[in-house]
Amino acid sequence: PNVITEELSPTKYSNNLPSASVAYNLSPTVVSRLSVSKSMTRPNPQDLRRTQLQFSDPSASQGTLTNSELKPYVSQNLDMAMEWYTGREGYLAASLFTKDISAFTASQNTSTNFGSLAQYNVNFGSITQQQRDALAVRAGLPSGLTTLSAPQQLLIDQQSVVITQQVNSPDLLKIKGLELTWQQPLNFLPIPGFGFSANYTFINQRATGNSGFIATGVPEYTTNFTAYYEQGGYMLRVSRTFSKGSQLTNSPQNGITAAQLYGDAYAQVDIAARADLGQILGMKQDIALTFDVWNATRSKQRQYFQFPNATFTEYKPGATFLVGLRAKF
Repeated sequence: PNVITEELSPTKYSNNLPSASVAYNLSPTVVSRLSVSKSMTRPNPQDLRRTQLQFSDPSASQGTLTNSELKPYVSQNLDMAMEWYTGREGYLAASLFTKDISAFTASQNTSTNFGSLAQYNVNFGSITQQQRDALAVRAGLPSGLTTLSAPQQLLIDQQSVVITQQVNSPDLLKIKGLELTWQQPLNFLPIPGFGFSANYTFINQRATGNSGFIATGVPEYTTNFTAYYEQGGYMLRVSRTFSKGSQLTNSPQNGITAAQLYGDAYAQVDIAARADLGQILGMKQDIALTFDVWNATRSKQRQYFQFPNATFTEYKPGATFLVGLRAKF
């Protein structure tokens, strides 16, 4: 029974995206690589809908506004790498990369008052009772109101809200990074099958102007380490991942001009074990027993509001254990 009206807003854009790569063998086991490229990323289609305000925050303090005028952003990329293959699956690699991103899409938070949301068809009568009560408490009015007198309406309209919208940054986002990788089988040990792999990534980013936009949720550095054993139908892997705490949003937040949300540093240990019973017991059937542990250290994820002692959200997923049996006949 609902009447749906389709609205079309065609947009045209074009770009040339050249790329080139070259590799040179410095020796039979050492390879150097160089790549240059230009790449383009389209904005999230969810953000490209016609102008519409989503005001679902139960505290009635924050809304999300679409932006149908978003343009794709373009990155100029340069990658340089050196790889040394030490034998079997072992290798060492180091790479440097830079990205200059123009028209980067980032969240812009704007503080406004509730009364200005009428242009998006949001008013005291269109929101939920929970949101009305939250606005009333902030305005010093009693909760449970469904209609307002003129003085009460004035107080409600003056309450501060934050509107988040994706916009194209006018500045150039410059990203520089370093990645180190080492994968090594430990063949010299008396018991064969052991090995490890390790990875370290460092990222530095800054905007050329004063907008302050950065790629949020990108830690300054991350590390990954995996120790493994693979021999005679048995496999065991213990992995640890770590990411440094990072900025998660651009300011303002919750009506405070310079405030931002940050995430704590996070480390997690996972375990994966496999036993190929067919190979171990000399059976013709393909039967494998599996055992996995996710987040064995029961690490928690935490966000804070501007200051480390101001917890915003905290998530404790605990550990997950999975036992499986896979067979093929």
